[in-house]
Amino acid sequence: MSRIEGHKELARDDSNNSILNTDTNAYLKAKSMKERLIKQTNEINTLRIDVHNMKEMLIKLSEKINGQNSR
Repeated sequence: MSRIEGHKELARDDSNNSILNTDTNAYLKAKSMKERLIKQTNEINTLRIDVHNMKEMLIKLSEKINGQNSR
Protein backbone atom coordinates (compact mmCIF):
# COMPACT_ATOMS: atom_id res chain seq x y z
CA MET A 1 0.00 0.00 0.00
CA SER A 2 1.16 3.49 -0.85
CA ARG A 3 0.22 6.63 1.04
CA ILE A 4 -1.57 9.38 -0.88
CA GLU A 5 0.41 12.61 -0.68
CA GLY A 6 -1.41 15.31 1.29
CA HIS A 7 -3.97 12.86 2.72
CA LYS A 8 -2.65 10.99 5.74
CA GLU A 9 -5.87 8.94 6.06
CA LEU A 10 -5.84 7.66 2.46
CA ALA A 11 -3.78 4.86 0.94
CA ARG A 12 -3.67 3.25 -2.50
CA ASP A 13 -3.91 -0.53 -2.80
CA ASP A 14 -1.08 -1.31 -5.19
CA SER A 15 -2.65 -4.57 -6.36
CA ASN A 16 -5.76 -2.96 -7.86
CA ASN A 17 -5.15 0.82 -7.65
CA SER A 18 -8.14 1.41 -5.36
CA ILE A 19 -8.02 4.15 -2.74
CA LEU A 20 -8.75 3.14 0.85
CA ASN A 21 -9.61 5.28 3.86
CA THR A 22 -7.47 4.08 6.78
CA ASP A 23 -9.00 6.43 9.39
CA THR A 24 -10.50 3.89 11.82
CA ASN A 25 -11.85 6.61 14.12
CA ALA A 26 -13.90 8.12 11.29
CA TYR A 27 -15.12 4.64 10.36
CA LEU A 28 -16.20 3.85 13.93
CA LYS A 29 -17.91 7.24 14.24
CA ALA A 30 -19.82 6.70 10.97
CA LYS A 31 -20.80 3.19 12.04
CA SER A 32 -22.05 4.47 15.40
CA MET A 33 -24.02 7.25 13.71
CA LYS A 34 -25.64 4.73 11.35
CA GLU A 35 -26.61 2.46 14.25
CA ARG A 36 -28.13 5.45 16.09
CA LEU A 37 -30.09 6.43 12.98
CA ILE A 38 -31.43 2.89 12.58
CA LYS A 39 -32.44 2.78 16.26
CA GLN A 40 -34.10 6.18 16.00
CA THR A 41 -35.99 5.16 12.84
CA ASN A 42 -37.20 1.97 14.55
CA GLU A 43 -38.39 3.95 17.57
CA ILE A 44 -40.26 6.41 15.33
CA ASN A 45 -41.93 3.56 13.44
CA THR A 46 -42.97 1.94 16.74
CA LEU A 47 -44.46 5.24 17.90
CA ARG A 48 -46.36 5.58 14.61
CA ILE A 49 -47.86 2.12 15.08
CA ASP A 50 -48.76 2.91 18.71
CA VAL A 51 -50.47 6.19 17.72
CA HIS A 52 -52.37 4.41 14.95
CA ASN A 53 -53.55 1.73 17.40
CA MET A 54 -54.63 4.35 19.95
CA LYS A 55 -56.53 6.22 17.23
CA GLU A 56 -58.35 3.02 16.25
CA MET A 57 -59.24 2.33 19.89
CA LEU A 58 -60.55 5.88 20.36
CA ILE A 59 -62.70 5.58 17.24
CA LYS A 60 -64.18 2.28 18.47
CA LEU A 61 -64.76 3.72 21.95
CA SER A 62 -66.41 6.80 20.47
CA GLU A 63 -68.65 4.60 18.30
CA LYS A 64 -69.70 2.56 21.36
CA ILE A 65 -70.43 5.67 23.41
CA ASN A 66 -72.37 7.30 20.57
CA GLY A 67 -74.27 4.06 19.97
CA GLN A 68 -75.37 3.90 23.64
CA ASN A 69 -76.50 7.55 23.63
CA SER A 70 -78.73 7.05 20.59
CA ARG A 71 -80.85 4.33 22.28
